[in-house]
Amino acid sequence: ASEVLYPPLNDAELFTGGAAGDYIFAGGRVAPGKRQHLLIEAMAKAPRSGLKLLIAGPPESEAYADELKALIARHDLGDRVRLALDFHPRETIAGWVNGAAACAYIPFDEDSLGYVTMEAFAAGKPVLTTTDAGGLLEIVSAETGIVAAPDADSLAEAINALSADQTRTAELGRAAQAVWAARG
Repeated sequence: ASEVLYPPLNDAELFTGGAAGDYIFAGGRVAPGKRQHLLIEAMAKAPRSGLKLLIAGPPESEAYADELKALIARHDLGDRVRLALDFHPRETIAGWVNGAAACAYIPFDEDSLGYVTMEAFAAGKPVLTTTDAGGLLEIVSAETGIVAAPDADSLAEAINALSADQTRTAELGRAAQAVWAARG
């Protein structure tokens, strides 16, 4: 028998939460396996959601960065999707997390909770993820976020839900924070 030991959030004091802004924050490494392209495609299918999308982190390749820029242009999302493709200071990332309405992390079959999830939960923000995301499904559920099918239509529905019921979105964030605190 063994006990699962979760990694700590080394700078938890930065992730204090705050008022929900008008955007979903998708931080971390920007790569095909993290599937930020699906979030952009979902934004194109959720034009009236009222939420914007901020994708921030270092790109794994220029080719993927170019693919994301092309998707934004193709769907005319320049006013709703922002790319901040670089390394950023932890304080900047914390500010983006703390001010988000929700955070999104939709990797394919990730073997861990993911730092994005840990930061969001510490800040009291719900997480949008997918049914095939892997390890983060240990803590992301219908009580702490939204788990959608891994396609643009389902993700668009989830984005619309986060936007339409801000009270419920805030409740999900508080539940996420409580789950994170309970894990120690």
